[in-house]
Amino acid sequence: MATLYPPKFPFGDDPKKWAEKQAYDAFQKLPNPWAIYYSIGWQSLRNGRQGDGEADFVLVHPLLGIFVAEVKGGSTIELADGEWFSYSRGVRHPIEDPFDQCTASKFVLRSYLVEHVTGLPDKPALGHFVVFPAHHQEGDLGLNAPREIICDKDDLDEIGATIKRITRHWNLPGEYSDRQMREIRQCLARTTKISRILRDRVEEVNLAIEELTAGQLNAMSMLRHHRKQLIIGGAGTGKTVLAMNRARQLADDGFRTLLVCYNAPLGMRLDNEFSDEELVTAGHFHGICEAFRQRAGLQQSQPTDELWWEEDLPRMLPEAAELLGIQFDAIVVDEGQDIGAEWWLYLNLLFPDPDDGVLSVFADSNQDLYRRGWLPPFSNAPFSLDQNCRNTVEIAARVSAAASVETKTLGIHGVDPVFKDAETDQQIRKALASSLDRLINVGTLDPSQVTVLSNWTDDVWDLDNVTLKGVALRASPNDGVFVETIGRFKGLESDAIVILLHDEEPTQLRRHAYVGLSRARAVLHVIGSGSVRGTLNWNNIDEE
Repeated sequence: MATLYPPKFPFGDDPKKWAEKQAYDAFQKLPNPWAIYYSIGWQSLRNGRQGDGEADFVLVHPLLGIFVAEVKGGSTIELADGEWFSYSRGVRHPIEDPFDQCTASKFVLRSYLVEHVTGLPDKPALGHFVVFPAHHQEGDLGLNAPREIICDKDDLDEIGATIKRITRHWNLPGEYSDRQMREIRQCLARTTKISRILRDRVEEVNLAIEELTAGQLNAMSMLRHHRKQLIIGGAGTGKTVLAMNRARQLADDGFRTLLVCYNAPLGMRLDNEFSDEELVTAGHFHGICEAFRQRAGLQQSQPTDELWWEEDLPRMLPEAAELLGIQFDAIVVDEGQDIGAEWWLYLNLLFPDPDDGVLSVFADSNQDLYRRGWLPPFSNAPFSLDQNCRNTVEIAARVSAAASVETKTLGIHGVDPVFKDAETDQQIRKALASSLDRLINVGTLDPSQVTVLSNWTDDVWDLDNVTLKGVALRASPNDGVFVETIGRFKGLESDAIVILLHDEEPTQLRRHAYVGLSRARAVLHVIGSGSVRGTLNWNNIDEE
């Protein structure tokens, strides 16, 4: 059996994907060593727009060659006076010439592979063909569409013989080595696995490799097909992970890439992650603005008010970049819901051509702690991530109850979250000490695996350098339990979270709870008043 990427058809029985599903099911019957790549898109640096490409399928065989396949639905395909049409339920629809599409994709793919696969000639020969899963074809369909490279519904039933006919037609020269086959796979199927964020000393700071969910896989496929992409997902759906993977993917393809977020702690994490990537500049928005301003020698007004951060400093970004000779081919934005409307204009000016840059935006409108009523920077339809792949089932349920939002999870079960009822400052401090003792002294978690969050900034300063039950707390992520505000911890995560929630306006409290509770991967303790517990719909006190 052929090897398929992805190994399962990602759209299930979606009727809009019926034609592609028929081809997918047929191709998987081909024998080894055929490799079949579904829904492939690629982008490469180029003059103009001709460098982008996509293909419904790419079929690769180490001895027989590489073939691009375009799939067209419709019960009847018609070529009339040079125009192409398909019929669906008796209705005639104009379509692009599928053979021209296939040919164009083939030549762009050829150039892309030459750039990324060792030892290929300058112009390796590739083949192409078109699949009509619901159409019966007699004879040729035009000068560029001989019957030999048409695969109709009958041909799909005899796919082995059909592919033999197509390969004989093209009679492609040459062979691909094992190394070249691996590099081709890396080019076409490298979004099936991704690296997660390096966690703060979780099991000695091991980098975990995680299989993508079907939704994430589909998102990454979409990202490689378009120059403007909007990915919308709730807390824990993997947006930051996907943003990082997208930045790496672009850098691998030679794009000068800016990876930017809103939160300073997340920006520092991203900067550390990409410190060895020559083509990636990563950090939080204001940090990058300030770094460019200083390097360009632009005059600084006194940054004592909100106007400096909201308007003055961001406005300097394009000028500073121009003075420094810095431009980016691609910009990846995490926490897009927190980026101001005018800031998008300044970011677009970092492209050599604002209309041609690659812009990938990841956002969650439920986490817009800093900017209400957020609108995306372009009108493209968003892709939605709807599966929580960070939290246990038990934590995800508490997140859903607190924010009144539906959350689907991967189904990983863990310990029940704990709510500790505390009204006074003394009770809160006692409850926090008890949680730290339970998690670290008794549960043997490393202090770096535990984070204390609060919706009050004063708690961060009050707890900095405090020791409770022999556990040191620090307002910086070093040598102890990290203490931070919920807002500044957005985009980050921790094995265990202890969250202090003080009474505030119910809508704002639910926003803080949605963000804060969802930071916990495995263990969650919440400390707050009975009023807080009621606002979060936490109907029972789960004291250990």
